[in-house]
Amino acid sequence: MSTIHRVRAIIMKAAGPNAAPIGDDTPLFFDGMNGGNVADGNVMLDSLDRIEIAMELEEEFDIAIPDDDVDQHQDEFSSISRITQYIDRRLGEVRV
Repeated sequence: MSTIHRVRAIIMKAAGPNAAPIGDDTPLFFDGMNGGNVADGNVMLDSLDRIEIAMELEEEFDIAIPDDDVDQHQDEFSSISRITQYIDRRLGEVRV
């Protein structure tokens, strides 16, 4: 299974069984600043979900994701496509 399919499965699990389909570039997290809501196309996961997703990604891909990447570089985790790019980059670093 490709990286993006594995990432999508983790995100869909976090979003829950009643979640609408999530596009690869759909914003995943509510940041509290933009007043976004589900009608805006945001999935509305929160900061705790972000941490849980990072832990699931670590297990699925057998990599370490530094806490700083999750906390301070939230744009890396803003959508399925961004997470996939991050994972592919981390996997490349591990192989070198």
